Amino acid sequence: MKRALLFVLALFILSSGIVIGSEVDKKQLINRAAYPLNADFLNNSEFGTPIPYIEPHGGTDDPVLVGMTFYDFANYGSLTKLIALDDSAGVHFAWTCGENINSGTRHVYYNYYNIFSGSWTYPGTGNVTWAATRSGFNNLDVLSDGRAVVAAHSNLSGIDEYPTMVGVDYSPGMGAFWPVTQVPCPAVCDTVIWPHMAVDIDDNIYVFSRRYPFYEGDPRDFTELYYSKSEDLGSSYDQFIFADTVNVPSFTVATSRISRRAALGYHQFLEDYNYHPLWSGFLALQINNDAFCIIKEDGQDWDWENPVNITNIIKGDASFLPDTILAQGDTLRAYLDIDLMFDHDDVLHAMFTCRGLYEAPWDTTPPPISGLTEASFIWHWRQDTDSLNVVANGWWNCAYNISTGGAGAWKSTSCRPSMGIDDEGNLYCVYEGYHDFETNPDTSAISMGNGDIFVTVSTDGGYNWAEAMNLTDTNSNNAIAGDCMSECFPSLAEVVDEFLHIFYMEDKDAGSYVFDEGLSTENPMWYVALDKTEVPTTPLIEQFYFHIVRDSVGVKQTPDIQPSDFALKGNYPNPFNASTNFVFSLKTGMKIEMNVYDIQGRLCGRLAEGFYPQGEHTVNWNAAGLSSGIYFCKLAAGGYAKTVKALLVK
Repeated sequence: MKRALLFVLALFILSSGIVIGSEVDKKQLINRAAYPLNADFLNNSEFGTPIPYIEPHGGTDDPVLVGMTFYDFANYGSLTKLIALDDSAGVHFAWTCGENINSGTRHVYYNYYNIFSGSWTYPGTGNVTWAATRSGFNNLDVLSDGRAVVAAHSNLSGIDEYPTMVGVDYSPGMGAFWPVTQVPCPAVCDTVIWPHMAVDIDDNIYVFSRRYPFYEGDPRDFTELYYSKSEDLGSSYDQFIFADTVNVPSFTVATSRISRRAALGYHQFLEDYNYHPLWSGFLALQINNDAFCIIKEDGQDWDWENPVNITNIIKGDASFLPDTILAQGDTLRAYLDIDLMFDHDDVLHAMFTCRGLYEAPWDTTPPPISGLTEASFIWHWRQDTDSLNVVANGWWNCAYNISTGGAGAWKSTSCRPSMGIDDEGNLYCVYEGYHDFETNPDTSAISMGNGDIFVTVSTDGGYNWAEAMNLTDTNSNNAIAGDCMSECFPSLAEVVDEFLHIFYMEDKDAGSYVFDEGLSTENPMWYVALDKTEVPTTPLIEQFYFHIVRDSVGVKQTPDIQPSDFALKGNYPNPFNASTNFVFSLKTGMKIEMNVYDIQGRLCGRLAEGFYPQGEHTVNWNAAGLSSGIYFCKLAAGGYAKTVKALLVK
């Protein structure tokens, strides 16, 4: 496997087909997140309902085999975690394993690796977590004593019921799950499946799960999300209670490692769009979401009544016509997956995929849109500053015809972000990505995109992200079933020590046979321990604004910056020997560049670059390798610059 190969994310030239009505200056759209690029629109077909099962029909960065599966689909939306690192250097894995072709037999499998001894509990195979007729769609966490906890839906009786089950390993790394407990469900909620689970610092187990199926004759496009908790190490669970509504299984749960805070993340239709006769039943409605979180503060109950809207999508509004750019509003929508994590300061972070949706509120035919895309971005949000920043850019087509090929069902060109954090507070993201068909074609023989696993890092708390490293870097263009190398469904252990612990599938026929996108193949599940020093921290990916701005003049894509909006306050100590700190402040979040020059104007150091939030910031400069003399620090933003002088004395 190639190492440290940078995957350069390119921005493309605007196409002209999206603007309807009056002529629009394309320069207005340059800093717009979902500007129309080399990305075709999807057919706006009626969307299907996820199914809980498929009936049988018919210390190195080299990957280590964890097990196999014929079932090439891990989850419809968020994965939460499929891998966890415990405090005793044990790595736990759980996955949905189809044991034979077309997955007639399907169970949740578990495996364990001890880093110190280099030993596996089930070398190269894994083993069934618990006895059931059929199980799947799992996630995993660990208790403080190192025992794994696995949540999944399981058919125990052979009839068409898949209740939420949670199992706890008998001993760390053993893979003998007992107790295995069914989370009780009130009759009104029918079968509640597709669970997502996390363990807090007191070993309480939080479980969220989505109801299936819809009530017979139910006209709604959404369904309920339910919550339960165990306070006795998984021996018993509270009866499920209603939490909120979701449309697809796009939800996850996370807990703090330093407090009793917890959070639920999910996607929900924009207000007033559900039941709407122009939207109901279409893919456009399924994509038309805001991202939300509900937070449980330390020592308190969940704040069900006050969900936090992360994205606050600006909806289409025909009153802005004839300006169609203003009328269509925001052109990004949160779709399919979301990941949550608390950092070392207990700040909540969210990461989610956004696709393009171009609303046309002037249209009276269902649905009122100009187009949808499979192309996507991954965005990052942090709770304390309410900032939205680009993590990954996948704004392109990954196949010649995305109507018959492409990334596949329940996937986007950049999707399924999985977060981790190291001791220094650096944030990492591992995600599934598909290549631009025009510049790097990589599809199967039937035009399904072959995925790769990408890794990126932020060293400033999520405001800026490095251009992604292609971890797997395989290309099997035009490969037939069995020869594809399509890496997908990545999961990163939240704890990053010296390594990023990564777990993923290699699909040997791109797409999913579950949705008739190819054939059922036997697929390896790989583990990679990637040295974190191999993840490049530069160059940084281009940042731009999530929202359109409507004002009395028109659309404004980049906030105006004035000299009074930022200040370079100087440095301390000054004079200094070897090291000094430069302090600057911003009245609003903005992109800045800070460099140091010698008295002859030569660049001596690049101290800061990219988007920084509102507030005061301190940047250290180590000049140990330079000679005594006068140096100038220049802070530039919005076409303006400010300079201070520093004296190095050795």
